[in-house]
Amino acid sequence: MVKNKRANFELRELSSPREKFPAGSIGYVFARDELSITTWVHRRIVDAGAFHNQNWNDLKDNPDAMKKDLKVFYQGKLMPRMIELLRGTLEPNVKARIKEVLLRAHEDPASTNALEAYGPRTAKFDEFVGQAKKELDEAMDLNRFFVRN
Repeated sequence: MVKNKRANFELRELSSPREKFPAGSIGYVFARDELSITTWVHRRIVDAGAFHNQNWNDLKDNPDAMKKDLKVFYQGKLMPRMIELLRGTLEPNVKARIKEVLLRAHEDPASTNALEAYGPRTAKFDEFVGQAKKELDEAMDLNRFFVRN
């Protein structure tokens, strides 16, 4: 069980979308793929689903035949979809080199296939600075509203 302290909701992770959960709580389940999210909401197996705006506009994740019956009722702030992490004990010179390679990958034609394999819409890696860093910190701060029992 997870308690959302900000909204005072009790969240229950379910093993399947058809599992029952106690009254007064909110059940959630991870679909593992976006088409399942669309399908579950469309077939009224679940009340709501969430995914990235790119998935909303992708016909293989959200086919028009189902999309026409769905409605966006909330849209959060745009946030980075993926974040690269390094082990904290990694040697500083190794961290710096990895960062340099990633930040310059888009400049190297030999990196095209690697960027495409990472994600079909990945054009380059960016560093979190300025407004992007502020937004990341804000997103990370939301974690304090969730407490696992």
